[in-house]
Amino acid sequence: MTSDEAVRYLNSNYGGWKDGDEQSSVGVVMRTAISWGFFCEGFKADTGCSNGMVHCTTSASILNDHVMLNNKDQLALGLSPTAIIFNTSVVETKLGRCTYQYDGGTFARYNRGCGGNAKVGPGMCKNLESAWFDIDPKTGTDTTDKSEVVLKDYCPNRKDPPTEIDDAPCYWKGPAWSKTGVTTKSETHKMMSQRIRNQRDDVEAVSAWNEVVIDLRVLLSELRQDPARVVLAMVYQDGGDSLKTQLAIKTAAMMAKDMQEEFNMDQPVPVVGVDTTLHIHSRPDVPGPFFNGMTTTQESFTV
Repeated sequence: MTSDEAVRYLNSNYGGWKDGDEQSSVGVVMRTAISWGFFCEGFKADTGCSNGMVHCTTSASILNDHVMLNNKDQLALGLSPTAIIFNTSVVETKLGRCTYQYDGGTFARYNRGCGGNAKVGPGMCKNLESAWFDIDPKTGTDTTDKSEVVLKDYCPNRKDPPTEIDDAPCYWKGPAWSKTGVTTKSETHKMMSQRIRNQRDDVEAVSAWNEVVIDLRVLLSELRQDPARVVLAMVYQDGGDSLKTQLAIKTAAMMAKDMQEEFNMDQPVPVVGVDTTLHIHSRPDVPGPFFNGMTTTQESFTV
């Protein structure tokens, strides 16, 4: 995929959400990061257990022209000026374990991020009650798809479904949710409908991130087969500060290079920009916030 092809794909997905249409795209799946690497056996960056936190998952977010917007119409990238872009179709059919309408606190949950709350903290890497070991407290064995601690925070099971940012989170299932290895039908459209309904017109809620839990074991397998199909691009933020933009370009390019080296790719994935100054809803003439070379709102840089 070329840089221009990546930009067209990203802008198409970014503006593709249609409520009630499960054939529509949920958006762009993005993990903000300032380096390439994942913490799970098989990846170069793996360091093993950390404070008993959940094992072999990573978190990303889904961005579209309805959610994660500053001022309700400018893309909210997050704290990092760079990010890893996943193929939305691959996340929706293989990689996704579950989704949350807001932050799910998934580093401390059973079923590798898609269950009830588990213990984490200093010394918990040796404690069987931690999220890392994922042991069902009722049986003393590994949790299963039927464990109470796994199902208690599944959204359809909640008698008090969350509506506000600070409410206790619930999750929707993704294709990699089941421990049996059987693919589960993605419920991400239900999550997105829940999010858009609950955020209403609240500025804070509209800007808040949502969470997608990605199975790193499945990700590793897919990357070994066809890395450029799974991770489509690295993205850098252009927020109007030329110095910060230049630094972000260099960081994103290094991330693409490190991915290329780890998976023996002929060439790195594209590095493209995202214009976080663009007022999305007042510029219907613009295909979307992602670009290659020059933004619609200001001169930028070409990698």
